[in-house]
Amino acid sequence: MYEYHFDYVWQYDFFVGTWQTHVVKDKRFWHKLDKDTPAEYAATVTINPLTALRMIEDIVDLKSGAKMSGDAIVQNGATSMVGQCVIRSFKALVHT
Repeated sequence: MYEYHFDYVWQYDFFVGTWQTHVVKDKRFWHKLDKDTPAEYAATVTINPLTALRMIEDIVDLKSGAKMSGDAIVQNGATSMVGQCVIRSFKALVHT
């Protein structure tokens, strides 16, 4: 019986589509993810954080400034990956 070892990777080249079973590319186009990365994180690493950031920066009219004084985001059902990214992104923006 064969024992397979593999790594989660994602491509830097975003214009190739995502529904592929095999891809051959130069190694400079690949980024290896940490072995502890859950599959659901790896599968959405290129879309959920960007969706959250777009919601924070483009859809909501937040005050500018180092601490965004007085601004808050209220969301419900933040158990999705996008919801969690909104929380983390907003927290990072507030603490910069």
